[in-house]
Amino acid sequence: MTQENTTPPKQVTGEDGKAGTYESNCQVCGYYVGASSVCHRCGARTHTRTSIRTVRLVALVGSIIGVILLWVAAYLKQPEIISIGDITPTMNNALVVIEGSVVESQQDAEKNTFRMTVSDNTGNIRINAFNQLDSFRAHFDEQLPSVGDTVRVTGALNISQAWGAAMFLNIPERVTVVEKFEMKETPIGDITVERSGQLFRISAEVADYDLGSTRAGDPMHRVTFRDNTGRISMVLWQNQFEALSGEAQKAFSRPGSWLSLSVRGSAFRDEPQLELVDPGDPSAVEVISISDTAPVTARRVSPLARLDSMRIADITTAQAGRTFKITVTVEEYSLSHTRGGDPMHRVSLGDETDTISMVIWANQFDALTRNTQRAFTTEGSRLTIAVEGDEFRGQPQVSLMDAFDPDTIEVLSIGDRR
Repeated sequence: MTQENTTPPKQVTGEDGKAGTYESNCQVCGYYVGASSVCHRCGARTHTRTSIRTVRLVALVGSIIGVILLWVAAYLKQPEIISIGDITPTMNNALVVIEGSVVESQQDAEKNTFRMTVSDNTGNIRINAFNQLDSFRAHFDEQLPSVGDTVRVTGALNISQAWGAAMFLNIPERVTVVEKFEMKETPIGDITVERSGQLFRISAEVADYDLGSTRAGDPMHRVTFRDNTGRISMVLWQNQFEALSGEAQKAFSRPGSWLSLSVRGSAFRDEPQLELVDPGDPSAVEVISISDTAPVTARRVSPLARLDSMRIADITTAQAGRTFKITVTVEEYSLSHTRGGDPMHRVSLGDETDTISMVIWANQFDALTRNTQRAFTTEGSRLTIAVEGDEFRGQPQVSLMDAFDPDTIEVLSIGDRR
């Protein structure tokens, strides 16, 4: 005798309105068949449905597998290394990797900010970590990426017309030092014009210190260093000098002090010079000893006292942009006007070698003292003038270096021809 299956089926209502089972009973004889497609009792084909529980379970498992596969794909798909020169405005906010050498590094402890400029020989990009200096120092154990190091940086590009391409980082782990650069100790005598741009470490004595000023009147610090192989100079602008520690400022301003410095070779007027790599980096400036010599007090050095003299015949278009002084006679003066109606003062200046022209614009002329205005407008006047080389239509010219600084012009005599 065959035992009947007594498992109570789940009741459902079909499209015809008749009661039936949800998934496991034969629609002909009502026998429980489970998931089988044929009834074991009457042989009729059955129509089963997948349970909601099964659907939920399959969906859950599928979702978990999908998330895992998505995470693996994202992990394996790293951003590509790109050349800085290939960055275009359409790449704004793109996540990229750049690799290059650090050419500039700045630390601002007061603002807790770390910045560096990275170059890969196709271009430069600025890396900014605002309010993150402490976290970068902790991550790199105080050995932050410095000038000369090769780094790999992962980040989103921020591109603007005003600042170009930059990256803003909040995570120090996105910066990797690929290769640490070690500066070699170099004698001053081995630093030549041909080695401009190279990085060195020097140990030298402060031979001379001069506190002058720029055209705008800001302090400018000129330091000359020496060792047993030679002498070389360095200019520090006021913001660079202020970035030094108090001890380093004392050493720089006292001849006889000894320092160990990280420097970059440069050139000025075909003579080798030095640039301090990073005044804000304590490791860039090591004070060995501070001289007992009294510090040099602030004083203004007249531009005419420090500029080289040139004869007019020696002035060519190659001097465009360079500053020097000339001692000349006003050969001719004329007043005309620009297209906008502003006065334009044209002066022909001469010495014993040749003549050259100069244009003085209205705002410059108004800034001159009355005595200087009279000298420029009177033929036969003699002046010594700090000028900047210029050119017009392929011909050399000169322009006033700074009309707003009375020390850039010395009136030697006023002519008598008007």
